[in-house]
Amino acid sequence: MSTLSYGAMIISLYHEHYTLEHSRSFVFALLIVVQLAHAFHSRSTTFSIFHKKLLGNIWLIISVTIAFALLLIGLYLPFLNSLLQLTPLPIFDWIKILIALVLHAILVEIAKLIMRIRKRKLLQSTQEKFYSEL
Repeated sequence: MSTLSYGAMIISLYHEHYTLEHSRSFVFALLIVVQLAHAFHSRSTTFSIFHKKLLGNIWLIISVTIAFALLLIGLYLPFLNSLLQLTPLPIFDWIKILIALVLHAILVEIAKLIMRIRKRKLLQSTQEKFYSEL
């Protein structure tokens, strides 16, 4: 996540020539959205998010919804965004955040797949040792 954020900050400042305030707002929103999505990925360290019941934890859904609503309020409420030194994000920035979110989900799912494969190999080798000693 830190590499994703750092890359987004560098690209927004030097490639897209955003102002510092706009870049900071973009990376802030990116970090929050990725963290909120990561909460769903963290429900299991090995099973895919697609194999778990996505709507199974109502408190997680409520918490994520409230946190996302607070992000939107902080970005788009005029007196609050000036207090927090944030700028409203255009729709194109939200599209980039969604792309980053998909990229993060793919990386997390690949890591979980690797963990499942390693766990399966470890289990097989343990079983083979056990049965060979009999």
